[in-house]
Amino acid sequence: MEAAIVALLAPFLPYLMRVGQRTADNAADALATEAGRRARALWAKLRPHVDSRPAAAEAAADVAADPEDKLARGALELQLRKLLERERELRAELEQMMRDAERAGVVATKGGVAIGGDVRAAGGSIGVVGRIEGNLSMPQRRDDDD
Repeated sequence: MEAAIVALLAPFLPYLMRVGQRTADNAADALATEAGRRARALWAKLRPHVDSRPAAAEAAADVAADPEDKLARGALELQLRKLLERERELRAELEQMMRDAERAGVVATKGGVAIGGDVRAAGGSIGVVGRIEGNLSMPQRRDDDD
């Protein structure tokens, strides 16, 4: 679950970590999306607990500084795992929030893919019209796949 939480939060942490400061228009736009609203609610529950643990707060700040940094994301996942092992009630609340986000199509777990926008496939490739938040990867086609 920690990986899914980090995947949802990472694109928004640069904005969420600056709450209380003046935010740019693009921050307001990003947080107004369904994923942004869910990330904001998740962070509101999680932030006081993260802020009370210096290692977790540092890991969150590192992800906010570079949301695509895999090492920073891994460090935040580890800190969340440690935190949620102790905070069972918080873990249950976050699990429910993540299930709700999955049902809304905002996050995907167990190898699923959640995409906002249109997806078109032709000739073994996928074209996306709209915006993808996060990473999209496809295995390369081999000539012997025909």
